[in-house]
Amino acid sequence: MKNPEPHTIRSARATSGLTQSEAAQMVFVSLVTWARWEAGTCPMPRGLFDLFMIKTNQSEIVCEQSVLRGLDDLISDAIALRKKITAARPAIPAE
Repeated sequence: MKNPEPHTIRSARATSGLTQSEAAQMVFVSLVTWARWEAGTCPMPRGLFDLFMIKTNQSEIVCEQSVLRGLDDLISDAIALRKKITAARPAIPAE
């Protein structure tokens, strides 16, 4: 899984109603580190984001997003495979 985007981190914190300092304490990092994650200057490790989501009772959101990403990947793979098959198949003349 990818690291969360800065806007996702900010949104999760805002939803929880916590300050940056309080959020940082929840995952045992400094305020400076949390601020860097939200600013996008440093990537937040996925495991720490998941921990934050669990501790703030937002874990269903993580699971739902994970399932949706998985479905998006499957759909993308299916479309790419269909394009390959269609491109490799000889054209059938119209009657």
